[in-house]
Amino acid sequence: MELNYGKLIEKEAKKQQINAIYLKALCALECGGRKDIKPRFEKHIYKRLIKLKSGKLKQYEDVRSNSISMLSDAGIKNLARSWGPFQIMGYKSIGLGCKVEDLRNHNAVKYGTSWINKNYGNYVRKDLFKDAFHLHNTGRRHPKFGRSKTFDPQYVNKGLKFMQYFKLQEQSKS
Repeated sequence: MELNYGKLIEKEAKKQQINAIYLKALCALECGGRKDIKPRFEKHIYKRLIKLKSGKLKQYEDVRSNSISMLSDAGIKNLARSWGPFQIMGYKSIGLGCKVEDLRNHNAVKYGTSWINKNYGNYVRKDLFKDAFHLHNTGRRHPKFGRSKTFDPQYVNKGLKFMQYFKLQEQSKS
């Protein structure tokens, strides 16, 4: 992770005032820090986007049907995949004003950090990391009672452990 994304994450974290340790942990959690990241196709997202394109839905989050009406099926499938070191869903590129390609190329850290900042950066700045990891994975805060609603029940705990690791790494540098 440090080799592939460390400097980029530190640069964007500073620029966007987001905790770099959180971003490094998220990157390690989402892609293991690898450069060659296989996107994950989300069939339920694809189905919603098809409904949106056909007019059966007027809006899906911040995406309107006119934003995707000219896209081919392959284009819709790209919007229904998660991309890059933070595994940001392709359709999020529309709200960011970038292309899906920007979520997976040399701009991936920049746009991924922008998306995080826009959607739940306030939780990261308040050190509410349990909520931040849960929001990233599910779109909802961590439940006050009961278990996590993430696909991997250990997702949040793994993220917090990665944060401890990167914090120790940072401390050993100084």
